Amino acid sequence: MGENKIVRFPVPASGPPASGEDSKHGNKSGESHPDKGHEPVNVVSIRASSGLGRFYKAYASQTREDGFVTLFLAWEKSAERLSVVSLQLEYMYWLGATGIIDFAQLPVMSKKEFEDSLSGDGEMAEGSGIKEISLEEALYLIQSAARLGNHPGEAVSNREFRRFAWLLTEPVDFSPAQIAKLLRSLIGDTMGPVDVALIFDRALFTGDFHLAFHLMSAQARSKVGSIQEFIAKLKETPQDMRATPEDNDLLFDEEDGPSAIRIEAARLPAAVSQIVASAGGSDETGSPGVKNRQGRSGGRRSETVLVRRWLARKGQVIELAQRFELIKEKGFFAVDSPEPKRISVEEFERVARQAILIDGDMAGRSPREIAEWGNYVMKEGNYPQAIRILDAALEMEPRLLGARLQVADAYVRIDRADKAAKHLKRLLEVAPPGSVYSDKAKRMLRIYEVLDQHSGEFPEEPLANPDHWFDPVERAIISISGLIKPGVDVFRETMTLWNLFLRYCDIPLPLIENPITWAVASLYDVARLRGGDLTKGDLGSFLPVVMGIPWHKLRKMADFIWDVIELYDDADRAWFADEVRVFFLDGAGYSHIFSHPSGEPHLILCNIKLKGKRSPKTLMEYLSAQRGVSAKRSATGGVFNWELSSYSKASGKGGGPIAARNVQIAVDSSGVHLSALDDESLSKVVSRLKRDLPDYLVMPGDVVKLDLKIHYS
Repeated sequence: MGENKIVRFPVPASGPPASGEDSKHGNKSGESHPDKGHEPVNVVSIRASSGLGRFYKAYASQTREDGFVTLFLAWEKSAERLSVVSLQLEYMYWLGATGIIDFAQLPVMSKKEFEDSLSGDGEMAEGSGIKEISLEEALYLIQSAARLGNHPGEAVSNREFRRFAWLLTEPVDFSPAQIAKLLRSLIGDTMGPVDVALIFDRALFTGDFHLAFHLMSAQARSKVGSIQEFIAKLKETPQDMRATPEDNDLLFDEEDGPSAIRIEAARLPAAVSQIVASAGGSDETGSPGVKNRQGRSGGRRSETVLVRRWLARKGQVIELAQRFELIKEKGFFAVDSPEPKRISVEEFERVARQAILIDGDMAGRSPREIAEWGNYVMKEGNYPQAIRILDAALEMEPRLLGARLQVADAYVRIDRADKAAKHLKRLLEVAPPGSVYSDKAKRMLRIYEVLDQHSGEFPEEPLANPDHWFDPVERAIISISGLIKPGVDVFRETMTLWNLFLRYCDIPLPLIENPITWAVASLYDVARLRGGDLTKGDLGSFLPVVMGIPWHKLRKMADFIWDVIELYDDADRAWFADEVRVFFLDGAGYSHIFSHPSGEPHLILCNIKLKGKRSPKTLMEYLSAQRGVSAKRSATGGVFNWELSSYSKASGKGGGPIAARNVQIAVDSSGVHLSALDDESLSKVVSRLKRDLPDYLVMPGDVVKLDLKIHYS
């Protein structure tokens, strides 16, 4: 660009260009000349580089696949000082995001400051890759953005931009091959066939027409004609197949909500090509799909990629699946099908499952092995792929009950409760009646239905009605946690552990006749995970008595759960912590139920059936049977108040009560509480309880220390 070149720049027009205007002017790249796209209302002549000095360098962010580019242009003010401007360019027509949306003239800086700020961790790089480009390439990026919409961009009205408005009209002459090379360099290093297909589909969806055009092969471009003809045809895309301005947040924000967009792809290995061919039929020449795929490229490497787009807008779901043919052209994969063939979503899922098994070297493996792999992928958080792997296993063996629960959970995590419900209904059909799996399926279906009816909220506190919301083992965990007060965190971890065990267990569990044994086994593993041992101390002595099963049998059950979930290293435990966080009960609301005021696990004796040397009784029955004890008051919430009167033999035959020697015994959710007006009465009652209660609590040879809370009134 000469120092004294006189150029013209447009003052933005108030409306769109006249119909057909884009196709009136063309250059050898097949694109209309940039300075003809927006006819100026006023024309101002300036010297393009007046006051700018000699051009130094241009850099662009490698974000072109996302529909935008940040551009930095620098001119030399002196031997070491630079004048720098930045431009934010957008190319998404359907989102209403096109042109120069931001322009800024940066403070004068040294060459070193400029280069450092664009390094990997530099301030201007902002974490994205940065590539040096030529001034001509920068001009193309600016002008292609400015010409895409009805307006060159809101930043052109910036007063500072007027000095640089010549950037919009300076002639640029690139071939399609040069443009394609530039755009690919601004996408990044990963450009396999799946990447190209995904980027191409996203470009069509968002209206990034220039990128879509130059991701096509030369043969495909020749079929669609000039870029103006290509754009004109794409502008006729039905609304349900393209983005709208309201979809902008869905594409760039990761927050969950009533709307979402997901675009995913599956590459077809050669072994699966025949499946696609048989499903897809013939091309327009009548040749089978596979032969066409091999022969049309003239010996060049070709690939088939299926792309599925799932869009939810305020509850309405739109699904689209397409088949893309790609060839390798001059070292790059290019889309060879300008009009991708539409296929059914079911076909996409079926072929994608087969492709995943072949890519993962799992074809021909047993359903149980495939399900185990799906569980591993589930742990990694790749829910869409885990779904396909587990579905492949379930196609071969529908009675993998844990895998059925697992895939339902995976669908919920990608906001597809409708798909989850289908798997749970199928689980009800194949699970043995009365099994924990059928019970679990019923309750989960009930939860999904209620959450759907109440905008994702429970109409009641789930713990207020455990029989309605929880399976038998979960209800046992709730009961035992209310008994021993392990704390909310331990409660949530135990509930999570049990649910993970059901999903990850690859062998069907027998009918659970004693749910509390599985509850304590889960609690034992949580204690082990925290570095503790549930078999020690008062709890270790008490829990086997309550259940009637010795610890060596409980340990076997706990080891079984532990081996299924595989909590062996820090990575496994970090994954488990993440799973606890997504548990649907909010622990903060239940701290009063599962946490002892002291913060320590505590043995609660209230209303528990006791087994010992004498006949089974409850603590209430023991107190009622003692001479001189009478019920004084029963309060709500499991709190009872009793009065014990001490007797004196000196009062005559049989003795008589001494009114001043009364002891109050309160049994509530935090223990046994005693209060008295004198120490003598208190010590007598304490001695009596310590003497008698172990007979009701323990098996012969075991010892339990009573934790009596003593209060002086």
